[in-house]
Amino acid sequence: MSGKLLRGLRSVLSRRRMERELDVELRFHLERETEENIRRGMNPADARRAALRSFGGVEQVKEACRDERGGRVIYGVLLRPLPYENGERLMTLKQQAPLAGVDNLGFSVKEITDYRAQTQTLDEVVEYHAMSFTLFGRSEPERIQTGVVSANFFDVLGVKPKLGRSFLASDEQHGADAVLILSHDYWERSHHSDPGIVGKVFRMNNRPHTVIGVLPPIPEFPDNNDVYMATLACPTRSSEQFKENRRFIKLQQVSPGFDPERVMVMRLSPNWSKCTTNQQYRDFSLRLLDRVKPLPGVLTAAIASNHPLNPQGIARGPFNRNFIIEGRPVAESELAPQADFRVVSPDYLQTIRLPLIQGRFFTESDDDKTTRVVVINQTLARHRWDNEDPVGRRISFNRGETWLTVAGVIGDSKNYRAA
Repeated sequence: MSGKLLRGLRSVLSRRRMERELDVELRFHLERETEENIRRGMNPADARRAALRSFGGVEQVKEACRDERGGRVIYGVLLRPLPYENGERLMTLKQQAPLAGVDNLGFSVKEITDYRAQTQTLDEVVEYHAMSFTLFGRSEPERIQTGVVSANFFDVLGVKPKLGRSFLASDEQHGADAVLILSHDYWERSHHSDPGIVGKVFRMNNRPHTVIGVLPPIPEFPDNNDVYMATLACPTRSSEQFKENRRFIKLQQVSPGFDPERVMVMRLSPNWSKCTTNQQYRDFSLRLLDRVKPLPGVLTAAIASNHPLNPQGIARGPFNRNFIIEGRPVAESELAPQADFRVVSPDYLQTIRLPLIQGRFFTESDDDKTTRVVVINQTLARHRWDNEDPVGRRISFNRGETWLTVAGVIGDSKNYRAA
């Protein structure tokens, strides 16, 4: 497909989306104006005609919007205020990770909880992120854009459903049934404005989801979605992994202590409804590696809970855990040593080509049925064993309940900053 044709298709799709957005917004404002005229004493027909006159005609307004760079100025000039309660007081919270070059990094579940508990300037904090899921229950499976929101999302915006109800706090309680609210555009486009849609059940993420409402024809914020679900029903959010959809990034050429040449990182979200235990996640990881390793151009592949210069890892900081060294008890008045801890598959260190200083790397035989082993970096070896050989020594991350034997020492890497 030529670049010209691709650009043409994108242009057509963009125009179609713009037309839908204009239709939705104009329809909403016309309905508001009509309702206001009815409250002033007009009959419905006269109220509608008066609303159309006040806008100068739907097509004329749409044409003016198109002339203003594809319709974007319409929101800021022609149709203010936006149809949200106290819209001038709404704000979007963002956080940055400058060292990773990330201007808008998502919030973890704990961070959202902390904001709600500690804020003294915000009346409410709502949660939003978007994902794509496959919806079953119609003639054909359908890939739909899904807004994942906290139960108070539409209440804070002051949006009341056209049909059915909005989310309730009980929809976010553990054990609650999964429910959906449809956008007005999706309800019209895919369900032909079915007036009996509320109560219908579809399947998504291996569980039933019941439609509880349909939004009015209003501009959606911050993105257009087909449906909305409560946070607890989202498999990634409810598992508190809160990862992004699959994407590829190339590690930066920053001499991070290992060889990043031809190393690619694939960040993905498995079906968390099927990975609810460590063993299930381990089985998923092994099956994934078995499928990736034979692919053309792949020399080796591995899985890790974090990787050097990971933007999410930079924002969160090290996953430090207290540990003890066998034969070196820590007094109650002393602070236990800490180490940045991560879980990796056997070939991880060779895959990113971290240099081996002493001992050995992990092998396929290192599992729960044999002696449990760890590999440490040079800094930890130097700080905790000085001139001693740490290989063969044992450490514990659970106060001696389980001991891990140091199998090897690797070179240091720049994990949380490039400089």
